[in-house]
Amino acid sequence: WYTRGRDPRAGPITVQYAPPEGMTPAEAGTLVDEDGAMRDITATIVDLAVRGYLTIEEKESQHMMGLYSNKEYVFHMKKKPPEWKGLKSHELVLLAGIFANGAEADVELSALQNQFYKNLPGIKDSIFDALMERGYFQHRPDYVRSGFMVGGVVTGVLLFVIGNALAQKMGMAVAPFVIAALVSAAIIVGFGWFMPARTAEGAKA
Repeated sequence: WYTRGRDPRAGPITVQYAPPEGMTPAEAGTLVDEDGAMRDITATIVDLAVRGYLTIEEKESQHMMGLYSNKEYVFHMKKKPPEWKGLKSHELVLLAGIFANGAEADVELSALQNQFYKNLPGIKDSIFDALMERGYFQHRPDYVRSGFMVGGVVTGVLLFVIGNALAQKMGMAVAPFVIAALVSAAIIVGFGWFMPARTAEGAKA
């Protein structure tokens, strides 16, 4: 971690109240915490609404003669697919996922619950790809974390198998080897979460 997992020094910091030029909310959020989280995707929806690509309508439905009500949100497409050309890849995937590639102009949020999640990996990939193209990360953060997670599990399994074999061969207790395997795996996986590192450009941004 000390040699490869730390960000370079960013240098003098000037307060700014807007993200770097050309950076979307999703890219900014992912750059900050190295994770393409759901809140970054939600921010993208709001940003697209602000830019006039869709509107978000809140509806309240009354049930049981007004005894209880529930809220529903409806997305209305304001710009058709031919007008999406200037958007970034993750924004295109998001709009296509909401409006079925432009086939549906009005979509209720509840209708997306069992469908939209299929688009999430593509949206996250597009966000990370955009940041990598800008040279903001040394390696893709999700790949780095996945690699350390796999490495930790493999190390733990190998230590357990080898330790178990040694314990049986030499008449030793198995418990210390099991504990060693679990602790070693936990250390590798734990540190792996902090291993993604930004480049100098990424730290500055």
